[in-house]
Amino acid sequence: MGKSGVGDGELKAVLMAAGPTYEKFGFPPDSKPKCLFHFEGKAILERQVRILREAGINDITVVAGYKIEMVQEFNKEKNLGLKVLYNPSAASDKFGSLGWIKGLETAKIGVRTADDDVLLIFGDVLLTVEGLRIVIEDEYQCISVYSGGGYQLYKIPRALIPLLIKYDGCPGGMIALHNFCMENGGIRMAISNRHFKDEWMKKCKTKWIDAFPFRDLDYYYMMDEGIAKGMTPQIFRKWLDEQQAKGKLI
Repeated sequence: MGKSGVGDGELKAVLMAAGPTYEKFGFPPDSKPKCLFHFEGKAILERQVRILREAGINDITVVAGYKIEMVQEFNKEKNLGLKVLYNPSAASDKFGSLGWIKGLETAKIGVRTADDDVLLIFGDVLLTVEGLRIVIEDEYQCISVYSGGGYQLYKIPRALIPLLIKYDGCPGGMIALHNFCMENGGIRMAISNRHFKDEWMKKCKTKWIDAFPFRDLDYYYMMDEGIAKGMTPQIFRKWLDEQQAKGKLI
């Protein structure tokens, strides 16, 4: 499924931003959706949209769930022109963890009506135009992208979308979507400026790209709002240890 003409459609983007904002990552209770928090003066969602369009992708869908009305209002207020779809099960996913349990379901909702190749992107990834263009222009049409701290986006050709909709993968969208790509002739693309062990690279067909990595914006202390409250990694870790010792966070 690699270098053929399978991926000959116009590329569209689906942003997966349906889950709650987790207290175990330092966010205050009942926070707004993570994609609406700010990084260096811009909301994550607005930043992702701007970079996608700069990279040539104009058709963008966001799959929301938790406090979807805030995402809809932000889309309207900023005139982003996004399609907003709903994943009701992710809205109350209180047990989300690394890999995000409802990610595969959210991806399926996002691609259900797609008639072109798709980029599936988690809603808390700090994208770069350079990295996106590498993925977009690569000869392989089915790609699982590993950068920063995990799998962050996936390029899926339209011919595989019906299979993805029927796919029953392992729990956790991050690994399930990676496995889907590997099971359907795709490759793993590692975008990073640091070395990975050869043994890890050999676990599946990997294409190494030496470039500035994408970055996960996982924690409250990374956000402008957290910084304004005086949050630091050290303060967060101390708080997390205390909460876990009390049995308050899983």
